[in-house]
Amino acid sequence: MFRKIAAAGLATALFALTSCQAGAGSAEMEGVFSTGSTYYLRTNLHADLSRRQMYSTNYLQATLLPIGSEVSIDKVNAKRIQFTMLATAQTFTYSRDKHLQESFVSNLERYFGTTDESGSVSSMSDVDQEGIKAGKAMVGMTKAGVILAIGYPPDHATPSTDSSSWQYWKNRWVTRLVHFDDDGIVTSVEG
Repeated sequence: MFRKIAAAGLATALFALTSCQAGAGSAEMEGVFSTGSTYYLRTNLHADLSRRQMYSTNYLQATLLPIGSEVSIDKVNAKRIQFTMLATAQTFTYSRDKHLQESFVSNLERYFGTTDESGSVSSMSDVDQEGIKAGKAMVGMTKAGVILAIGYPPDHATPSTDSSSWQYWKNRWVTRLVHFDDDGIVTSVEG
């Protein structure tokens, strides 16, 4: 089922990667993510609202920024981008964490795209749609649904989404594990 969904147009949203090096400089970042440009969230993001902050580690914080939200890039450098949610005028910072294995540009391209792909959610299963709307992983969801609901697992803990278990963090001390069966369907969520 996951392959059918990916083939239906989510492949670019789920596995967008570039050949930029892990140490991409500000000029390379600006070339890909231009200040003043508009992007759309490719997955839900979870932010710390009090600090208006999120990290490439993808901590599962309480504030949900929904898939398809339109954002404007305010500032860009090799370690962070600052963006404004156009619907709410709230500004957030997305920072590169020291544990990130892939390039920061590749990581950002997983979450920020130039087209709104949120319409594809309506063709997913009811449980996928429910989890995406709630911003959480639920038993019965597909891998594609989990990615759209809570983002990618940090690559230092889960190097491949082909793995049968994905590890996330709620904060620096508390983890969440999402377990899948051989068909890529969530069987349990721990933490």
